Amino acid sequence: MPFAPWPERWREIAAILLAPIAWIPRLQARLIDVLVDAPSGLSASGKSLLLALPIVVVLIAIWSTQLSVYTLPFRRHRLRFVSTLLVAWWDAALAVLMYWIGLVRFAVFLVTLICLLAKHTFHAAIRFVFRPVSTAVRSTDPFGPGVPWVAVGLLVVWCVLEATLFTYTVLPSLLEALADVVGEGVSPRATAAVLWFFLFLLAMGSFVCIQVLVEAVKTRALAFIVLCVLVELFVMFFEVVFLYRPFAEAITPWIVQQTGETLHPGAWFTFSVARFGWTGVRGMGWFLFGQYGTPPLLRLLSRRAGEEPAPEPAVSARSERPSPLAPYVAWLRDERRRLLEYVGLPLLHLVAAVLNFVMVLVAGERLFRLPFRHLAEALARAQAGEEARGADEPVSVNLPT
Repeated sequence: MPFAPWPERWREIAAILLAPIAWIPRLQARLIDVLVDAPSGLSASGKSLLLALPIVVVLIAIWSTQLSVYTLPFRRHRLRFVSTLLVAWWDAALAVLMYWIGLVRFAVFLVTLICLLAKHTFHAAIRFVFRPVSTAVRSTDPFGPGVPWVAVGLLVVWCVLEATLFTYTVLPSLLEALADVVGEGVSPRATAAVLWFFLFLLAMGSFVCIQVLVEAVKTRALAFIVLCVLVELFVMFFEVVFLYRPFAEAITPWIVQQTGETLHPGAWFTFSVARFGWTGVRGMGWFLFGQYGTPPLLRLLSRRAGEEPAPEPAVSARSERPSPLAPYVAWLRDERRRLLEYVGLPLLHLVAAVLNFVMVLVAGERLFRLPFRHLAEALARAQAGEEARGADEPVSVNLPT
């Protein structure tokens, strides 16, 4: 008993006098136990965020209300005081509700901001990963406006067709030669794949040699013309001996049969037919699509752009290119005032509710009318010291930002 040392007569009087507030410490201890008692740290953090400040407001409201009981006999307008106290309780409940709503709004804003940052980080990572590829494509730029796509496609298809046909023709002889050199452990599939890739590059290189020779003739570079002719002759010799010769040998029996076996073609005739075949096929391919499809491929291999841009427009375009962070910076600039309201307005409601109870206890009047519509209004009322008997509608003051 807190009054044990007191005389018996004073104990009863003290108990009667302190009855309005004697139960508050026990309630306060229980509320603190509910707030502290949590199975995990996350639960304790959630309780502290959601209930700590509202419990403080409720305890201050209870203390102010019960202490006001002692002042009732000395007040002049008791009915008005009681009504003001009830309105203060209504404002406190509204302040707690606005605090929780503010927490939800701030959580939504925070999630939105995190999503925007994650989106920007993802796009930045994608640009960082694919920047070398995009830089290489921009630097070469062979596939810009005006590229003869049909000619490029036909050239690639023709080279693929030649590589496939010649692989089918040359593969048996190559397998026999490799078997004689390395033994029986030769894989036909691997050999066919390597041979096909080599023949594809060879067919493509044949068209490239013709294109380089044409450019050398246009520029009248005599030394380069001689070099290109020699290279093209070597290419023709290789393709005629190893690729076109089997086709010429395949039609030799037919020629002998048609001439009544009076003509027996030799090696010179076979190679001549093969050379004529190579010249006809290459000339037909060159004049049909090779002269249009080879230059873009050369530019791609040499990393040269189709049209070199002037340096000054490129610099100006780069300087005028908007930053990828510009939309996010503008959004944050527009939302910074709302962010301050999300953080500060719920706390101001609780502080205003506490000040209302203190002012009701001291002066019998409320200091603020709740709720605040925006942060500028709350600051204006705090500066002006608006009382509860103000206008029915809350005063809206637009402060310059």
